[in-house]
Amino acid sequence: MTIQTQATSVTTTIEVRAPIEHAFRVFTQGIGSWWNPGHHILRAELAEMVFEPRVGGHIIDRGTDGPDRTQVVLTHRHLDRHGDGWQSMRDALGAGWDLTRYADVAAQPAE
Repeated sequence: MTIQTQATSVTTTIEVRAPIEHAFRVFTQGIGSWWNPGHHILRAELAEMVFEPRVGGHIIDRGTDGPDRTQVVLTHRHLDRHGDGWQSMRDALGAGWDLTRYADVAAQPAE
């Protein structure tokens, strides 16, 4: 196993004695079978881990104290594709996206 640390990232490498499809499936769909449940950043005990099996996917830890909660992450990407002046669009989006009202509305019972 190899571990490389850089200023903003850590990369770990290991050779697995399994075909790539199986190794990927165990790593993503089976993460709960091999991950140490004591190694997470939650305040509560770990209820489950979900791995988004795609490029750029996230690992989502769900604690026993919050199964009825959803973390919403809104990311505007590739703003530079809007051409000249894209920085002002970035600044406007960065100053104007307060999701507090959204959270309040979403917390209301469904009709």
